[in-house]
Amino acid sequence: MFGASCRVSVEGARGSGLFVYYQGQKAYVLTNYHVVQNNMTATLDFWTNHVRQSVRGKVVKRFSDRRANLDFAIIEIDADELKKIDPPYIPLAPVDPTSLTGRKIYAAGGPKGWFVQSWRGSNESVESGLVLFSPHPVPGQSGSGVCTIIDGQIYAVEVLTYLLGDENSDSSKGGALPVLYLANALRGVRYDFGDATNKSLDRKSVV
Repeated sequence: MFGASCRVSVEGARGSGLFVYYQGQKAYVLTNYHVVQNNMTATLDFWTNHVRQSVRGKVVKRFSDRRANLDFAIIEIDADELKKIDPPYIPLAPVDPTSLTGRKIYAAGGPKGWFVQSWRGSNESVESGLVLFSPHPVPGQSGSGVCTIIDGQIYAVEVLTYLLGDENSDSSKGGALPVLYLANALRGVRYDFGDATNKSLDRKSVV
């Protein structure tokens, strides 16, 4: 999954993203809304054999609603431009969040805005619709695709979005939003998890 992950750079911020599918002459990268905010374009940096290769993309979809656990953005790239880099893509698996508890997870992103680095960990619980995992993330990893293996195939099941606790504490957790919420939002279906519960989790965006 390292090859499918990228650094996402916009004016004033750097985060991470995951190449998730082709459709016709376009290709699409998934990240967080709080990474791109209202920027119209983004630079996507992929690393192949330790060499950075960059493409420009256009932000075509934004979903931001704290009550509904929505913090997603979709970046569109010309497929011919991306094929010059030829990264693999990892498909989305919009599965129920409760089925993700206890699973080993794999992700890659640009910590501190540096080059893409991979890591692995585990999902621990689901609270208020948010999947909690360890080890906790650091700034720059927001928007990383979180993957797991289902029936022998690797799928993206979550997007890394929050740090829960203090960056310097070993007891802190990461918080990821299941891609199921994005799939439902694209169909016009949204959940409401309520402001009070969200505040109790002390979420901090990690961009």
